[in-house]
Amino acid sequence: MILVYLYNDYMNRLNDVKILDKVDMIVKEKLPGFASRYFNHYMDVKAPGTLYGYAIDLVSFFDYISSVSINTDEMVVSDMDKITPDVIENYLEHSKTYMEKGLVKTRSDSAVKRRYSSLSSFISYYYDLDMINTNPVRKVRPPNPMKYKTRIPSDDSENDLLEFVSDGSYGGRSGKFHEHTRNRDTAIIMLIMHTGIKASECVSISALFTGQYVPSTITAVCIKSMYT
Repeated sequence: MILVYLYNDYMNRLNDVKILDKVDMIVKEKLPGFASRYFNHYMDVKAPGTLYGYAIDLVSFFDYISSVSINTDEMVVSDMDKITPDVIENYLEHSKTYMEKGLVKTRSDSAVKRRYSSLSSFISYYYDLDMINTNPVRKVRPPNPMKYKTRIPSDDSENDLLEFVSDGSYGGRSGKFHEHTRNRDTAIIMLIMHTGIKASECVSISALFTGQYVPSTITAVCIKSMYT
């Protein structure tokens, strides 16, 4: 168990290093030179994935303003005083749609709000250091994503689901595959039920058991606690 933990810790650290390398490349190649100060400040404060998201969002913002009003090729930090609330509002409106394979698609309100948050953090950092005179983000209302009411399944529903996954049968080809993945699928469902883990987090868990493709030690502990 200790070796598994050490392996997971090593892989997580290795993944973090790779993400930070990507962040460093984006900052150097696609953002104004002064942006490095912001990312260096938060390098040991925010998670690598968060910094990567900020970097991607900021690239989209500077690409936008360079196409409509401000030349970012030789931009210095004081030039951010040229950014007005109108510019930010137009950027957020522009962010609601994007092109993919020739088709116009719509971003979710949550994705647009994330772009607002990234930009707010970036501009506020320099404003708080008195490196710029204005903070236009404060004059722009953030997007307000629609909140959905969380539906909590009853104990009977959870038991029915577990019983079907562990003992039920599918028809056709799905049934043949299910015979080989039954234990794995049951473990995944139990992990989600008992930890509240997100689907994306569950997918990222390494499969380390021999013989059975079961996600990592978290699932193993969950299963052991259920049957002992």
